[in-house]
Amino acid sequence: MRILALLVLLAGCGNAPRIDNCGGDDECRNGEYCAAPNDPAVCGIPPQEACGGDSDCTEGSCHAIFDSCSPDQVGSTCDAACVLDDDCGSGFECGPTGGCQPVSCVDDPSVCAAHEVCEADQVIQSGAPHAMFDGCVQPTCDTDDDCSGACVDGLCHSGPGVCVPDQAVP
Repeated sequence: MRILALLVLLAGCGNAPRIDNCGGDDECRNGEYCAAPNDPAVCGIPPQEACGGDSDCTEGSCHAIFDSCSPDQVGSTCDAACVLDDDCGSGFECGPTGGCQPVSCVDDPSVCAAHEVCEADQVIQSGAPHAMFDGCVQPTCDTDDDCSGACVDGLCHSGPGVCVPDQAVP
């Protein structure tokens, strides 16, 4: 009984216990949000988009690269033309023009995480490399039963979210 009274008292003071398994912002305290495990990183810097095509590179080719600060985690950079898929990072392959591009989930379904599904109509393999997309999407959901992991803010994730303080990003 004393513990319950203490928790109620702390909740009234704005010091409520941390919620470690949230499914949405409404489950968090004021000034916090439910951070899902597969949300893009909050970087405070713009995505790496050094080029939009080979013509933007003085030497080599424009490549799609992994960029944790990009909402879709794809950026671009100029580098020597690729010859083999091994010349590109994990999840990328050497495209027909010598630039790395995301591997399509249609060609290799294993590029999608367990909480994602492959949607062929979402694959983008032309245009600016940082705008290319592998086609892996997080399904919408209403409950955890709709996902292989957990439903957080209406999207399937690999697990539940965690309430964290709102952060000001410069």
